[in-house]
Amino acid sequence: FEMFLSSRELTNFFVIIEQEKVIGCGGVEFEENQALLTWGMLYKYYHGKGYGKALLEFRLEKINRVGEDLEVLVNTSQKIYKFFEKAGFKLVSITKNFYGEALDKYTLKLKKSQSK
Repeated sequence: FEMFLSSRELTNFFVIIEQEKVIGCGGVEFEENQALLTWGMLYKYYHGKGYGKALLEFRLEKINRVGEDLEVLVNTSQKIYKFFEKAGFKLVSITKNFYGEALDKYTLKLKKSQSK
């Protein structure tokens, strides 16, 4: 994660640090009436331990401070989209092989009542 973070100019970007090590990160981009969750990553060892959920909730709180009427979107893959469905996101579209061979782009949108 450290190499990824140091190679980009990022705003509205957050990291999770555990025992002085970056274990996860994620950002938010704002465009007109939309907020896009970006670059959400978590080391696999920490999956299922509440870190991803906490990072998502933190980013949704930040979005709500900017504007409660923003449409919240996330682009992810078939490997992660169920995590967002559990949080109230609804699948909008699937683009086959978008990220590479057999790695599809899943676009999901959060219902307005869920982001508050």
